[in-house]
Parts: sequence; structure tokens; C-alpha cells
Amino acid sequence: MSSYIEIPEWPGSLPGRCLAGNGFAPVAPHRHKEIEIIQARQGQTKLGCLGQTYTVSAGEIFIIPSGVPHYCLTTPNSLRNVFQFNLSIYDATLLHLTNAQLATLFQSCALHSRQWPPAVTDKLNRCLFALFEAETQHHSPAQMLSQLYTLLDLVEREVPHRHTPAIASAVKHNAHANATIQQLIPIYDYIESHYFEPISLQDVADLAGFNAQYFTRFFKRNTGTTFKQFLNEYRLMKASYLLVENDQSMAEIATRCGFQSVKTFQHEFKQKMGTSPLKYRKALLAH
Repeated sequence: MSSYIEIPEWPGSLPGRCLAGNGFAPVAPHRHKEIEIIQARQGQTKLGCLGQTYTVSAGEIFIIPSGVPHYCLTTPNSLRNVFQFNLSIYDATLLHLTNAQLATLFQSCALHSRQWPPAVTDKLNRCLFALFEAETQHHSPAQMLSQLYTLLDLVEREVPHRHTPAIASAVKHNAHANATIQQLIPIYDYIESHYFEPISLQDVADLAGFNAQYFTRFFKRNTGTTFKQFLNEYRLMKASYLLVENDQSMAEIATRCGFQSVKTFQHEFKQKMGTSPLKYRKALLAH
């Protein structure tokens, strides 16, 4: 099963985020250099990782190391918290650890909390709930960092560790994944800086040092979507934010987000979101 590379967007100053998820829609196979931790809150979350399918029941935790492909299956009536963070969030010098040693801590631990002592699972659950609250309630970065260092301490000293061939194999391929990510980052940065302007396929192909035909295949293979779809969805994401953050007209928002006309903006928005921009704004402002 092929997987695409995901490059998360961080909501704040720290390279990490917390997400609340449910099982009503599957998550396609993907990988990223960030650590991911799944905390099952209700029901059962079914995920694929390292060639196996795991069932993570309420109260259980699953750790996904850097660069390891994974996916989630549809599991109605389930709820989960998802934590993603870059290891650069830690001060490796202060910890007297190299970045490689930090990565190894998460690569070598027992991934599923069923393999941990119950007391360790309880401690990590409390830490994750506090971390989730710190971000979602917009607490200070210091409070988030406090919980992240507590998490690291638990992973290092209390979570059981072992080395498996499957993880070793995944780590071998991680260098290639990171190299690809480094090729994609300038493209993402360019979109962030120029999304409100016309952007052609040739513009970004030149930026990547590829011809347009090769870039089209490269981008689709590693992101799971075409460049045109990605750019369009990025512009829609920006537009959905502006719709509730200010009272600008549809024409102003369309222009600010790089759409050639209000008609195009309204058509693309309704196709993606299932409702018109105006109805979307009214629905959100009503809450």
C-alpha cells in the first residue's frame, strides 16, 4: 500500500499540534517526519502501521515513530486525540542527546500501550490530556512544553523498549522520506507567500528544479494529490478563515485568496465544503 508524505501546519509558535478525530472517515496511508501519538478516548480506533492492523481501545495509546507509514480505518462511534510534534521541539543540547538519539527513543519503545504496565499508561494518559487542554485552551507555550518534556521522560524511563525488524526497516527508508520532505518544503513556503497571486505549474516546477511533467508525478506521488488540487484547497482553507475573522465581501475574500473571480470562488467553495461561502459564514457566526 503506497503512502504519501504529509507536512503538517502548526497552529502556533511550537512545531506541534493536537487534533480531535472521529472514525467516520478513513485516513489514507501517509507518513511524516513528526512523531504521532494516538490516544483513544471512546470506542475503538483501528489503524495500520508496520504491516499490521491494530485495534486501539478507549484508554489505550499508540505511538507512531518518525517516517513510519500509517493509516486509520473507518470506526464509527469512536473518538481519539491525535498529537503530532517535530523532535526539534526539544532542546537536544540541554538534554545531552543528539537528534538521532531522540528519534531512537520513540523508534525503540513498545508502540501499543497494551504492552505497557497499566500505571505507565495512566501517567501518559494524564500527560496527554493535559497537553491537549494546554493547546486547545490556548495556554502558554511554556505549559505545552512542560507536558512535552514530561512525555519524553515517560517514554525514556517508563515505557518498555524493544527493537523490532519492522521498525528498523522503516527507519532505513526514513532518510529518503526526509530528503523528499526537504524538496517539498520550498514549494509549500512559496505557496504560503504567493497563494494570493497567479501560480503556474511551471513556476513551482522551476523552483523544484524539475520539468513540469516530472514535477506533476513527483508531487502527486508524495502528497497524494495534484498540485492544482493542493493549491486550490490551500486557498479555500485561507478563505474559510477569513470568512469568520472579518466582514469582508465575497469579492474581497476571493481576491485575497487568489481566485480569479467571485463566481469561481463560490463554485469551488461549495464543491469542497458542501455549502456556499455566505451560508458557511452565517452558520459559524451563529454559534
